[in-house]
Amino acid sequence: MANGNFEHLNLIRRESGRARLTGGGDEQARVLADRNRQHRSQHSRSLKDSATAYSTSWKSRQTERARQQLPVLGAGIPVVLQIDPSINFDVLQRKFGLEIISEEESGFVIVASEDVDLNLIHQLADEFAVAGHGSGAVAQVFEISSEEDQSDRLRRILSDYLWQQWGVAPDELELVFDAAVSCLGTVVVPKKPARNPRWHEATYERKVAEWEEIRNRGYRDWDELRDERSDKVYDWVHHYQGEVIQDTHEVLDGDHLLPDSFTLRIRSSWKCLRDLVVNYPYLFEVALPEDVLVDSQSADLSIQLREDLEVVSPDPESPRVCVVDSGIQENHRLLEPSRIGQRSHCFLRDRDDLAVGDEVPSGGHGTRVAGAIIFGDRIPTDGQFDSPVWIENARVLNEENALPLNLIPEGIVREVVSRFGAEEEERATRVFCHSINSTIPYRNVHMSAWAAEIDRLAFERDVLFIQSAGNLPCDSRGSQRGILDCLREGTTHPQYCHEVGGRLANPAQSLQAVTVGSLSYDVEVEGDWQQLSNRPLDSSGFSRSGPGIFDSLKPDVVEFGGDFLVSGDENPVLATPDIGIPYLPELVRSTLDGGPGVARDRAGTSFAAPKVAKVVSAIESKFPEASTLLYRALLIQSARHPDWMNELEDDDWAEALHRLGYGVADEERATVNSDSRVTLITPNLAEIQAGECDVFQVPIPEELRMPGEDSLVRIEVTLSYCSEPRRTRRGRSYLSTWLDWMSNRRTESVDAFIARAIRGHEAPRQGNGSSWTLDLREGWGTRRGCKRSQGTVQKDWMEIPSHDLPDDFCLAVRGHRGWSGSKLAKYVLVVSFESLERELRVYE
Repeated sequence: MANGNFEHLNLIRRESGRARLTGGGDEQARVLADRNRQHRSQHSRSLKDSATAYSTSWKSRQTERARQQLPVLGAGIPVVLQIDPSINFDVLQRKFGLEIISEEESGFVIVASEDVDLNLIHQLADEFAVAGHGSGAVAQVFEISSEEDQSDRLRRILSDYLWQQWGVAPDELELVFDAAVSCLGTVVVPKKPARNPRWHEATYERKVAEWEEIRNRGYRDWDELRDERSDKVYDWVHHYQGEVIQDTHEVLDGDHLLPDSFTLRIRSSWKCLRDLVVNYPYLFEVALPEDVLVDSQSADLSIQLREDLEVVSPDPESPRVCVVDSGIQENHRLLEPSRIGQRSHCFLRDRDDLAVGDEVPSGGHGTRVAGAIIFGDRIPTDGQFDSPVWIENARVLNEENALPLNLIPEGIVREVVSRFGAEEEERATRVFCHSINSTIPYRNVHMSAWAAEIDRLAFERDVLFIQSAGNLPCDSRGSQRGILDCLREGTTHPQYCHEVGGRLANPAQSLQAVTVGSLSYDVEVEGDWQQLSNRPLDSSGFSRSGPGIFDSLKPDVVEFGGDFLVSGDENPVLATPDIGIPYLPELVRSTLDGGPGVARDRAGTSFAAPKVAKVVSAIESKFPEASTLLYRALLIQSARHPDWMNELEDDDWAEALHRLGYGVADEERATVNSDSRVTLITPNLAEIQAGECDVFQVPIPEELRMPGEDSLVRIEVTLSYCSEPRRTRRGRSYLSTWLDWMSNRRTESVDAFIARAIRGHEAPRQGNGSSWTLDLREGWGTRRGCKRSQGTVQKDWMEIPSHDLPDDFCLAVRGHRGWSGSKLAKYVLVVSFESLERELRVYE
């Protein structure tokens, strides 16, 4: 640990204003829109013909449904549009009267219109043909799908399996499926009025009160619409003698829901499913429930006794981490001093609220996770251990380590946060360890309801989920290839990690969670056995890989979760013989089966995640009043890659980045500085909206920039932000406002940088490029094939000689429009300078 008082310093904002943003957009889409403007009559006629054909077909189908006495639809017709991705969706709502059901890939969007004749489309198309005022957006609507069987829409709504079975499964076959329903409607809440300096205070207060009434009315309309659509689906399902097993609306019971959608888990026949998907216009995703079965790789028991170890309870003000898992063994000698027993709760519907014990056979699961949060990678053999953290127990998994079918994951995580994160008599818990995943890769279409709920909770409640990346199965599981299948086919580690089947498991793609992969130990291999990963300190052979959804960088970090050994080429065997025990993490174990309290007998990303939660709790202890966005930023800022990555070519380096994220976090780097390292942080949570820019300035002392100094300095920057998510949107539109950051160029002055970043400032262009590793866009950084700007945590780093440091190091955080032009994003920014030769007294 560094000696002396090396506290983090404050990063001061120099200036704010309107961001100077440049270009962007889809070049092909611009060409199509220009062509439509040049051929107005032809484009107008094409849209009208498609709208008429589709409307006629829809009305004919509804007449036939009424004749068969099928459920009544009410108003609403679903339509698939191909549009210019840069079009403002508010225009589609306001001018065309279309409700946005979901944004799809490649410029497609599913919409619904209460006017089944699509009259507004006809009217605007006529006006566009004669260049009528206000009809210009018609050029950006390229095509209306006219397929009578709706196959284009169905392919986008249905999961791959359901689409494959669409024309095969018999009508009477029963199944359980999750139906996601859009419920946003066409209500648009205007931007809050800005204060005009010429107004009297009473005038401003009146305008704000008027705006609040409009906003509240909009929220009431959303609630009524959600109830109406939920009731419609209930009636539909009951018509076919089915049942709604679970409803996130009911589970959340009056809490704030995702405003744009809700999910119903339904048990019914294929006939009901087909009728619902084809004819209910507000569905945007239908899929089978994913198996949520926590999977850790097991091995022979290696007993490690701890009879001489005394664990002392944490200080009352110590941080809390809630373990969302299979429960924790009560009265465990090593865990009980750290457990807040009166806060424990069981969320399983068929169990008593106090059935919080870990009933998973062979040593439990949640018990192991809890131990890893307290002790990290090493459990002392004797003496006194002062526990650094309080543990809370939220049991959501049954004795099979699975989530029952009558629980929807997104409902459960909100229930857990509502209970443990409530600021009432008890201090609110803000860090949640969630070593639970689906057994299959996440669907790379829309953010899942589970992951989106984690993102929304982070935005609403300022909580941080530490999320495991998920494990690849050893053997095949349904359509999921196992590791042994890959090895038999000649695909070895790390190649199989980067196939589709090796992708992160839901909800590890959550943008706001800290997703944790597993790292293998640096241990020498003996005999005929080989480590599953092809090198020490690489991702474990079972650890799932990124990139995350919308091409974000995931996992965020890695920790030691163990690895397995493999023997044989043609008929490989995976196991952990005696010589493989050092490859497994040392974990606290449930003793309910009569086994020992500590053992090396499990491996998995489940046990890497809690070790990261331990580092986060240390950061929280240092900054108890700060936002969890700062905890995430300092965690990521502290992470480093293993040395072997520096030797890789760009393509291999980019793949390693998607396995290891930003590397292994370090508690000391995250919480303190030293003579040779200084970290600056934004002292408070900052807010910014689309089109705005905040500039920060760090003057570099002359002593560090002297021509004779050639010490290598590492500069690291991490931006951590959150913004309101919308599950029906994709890519950067998933968030209301998305952020990025840029820095000044070499030899670029403060004034020149401000002029480049903020409108209304004038200064000559100065300086050349920088040496960031990733940079804003792919191809700009020193490493090709990656970029930093896609996720909600964006880190970059460079190493330069100290004499090349600028007089002032400047950063600009910029807000960009997502699905909203007025919603605020919240962020923190962390910057550090470190002398790699330890010669420069950087902190001083």
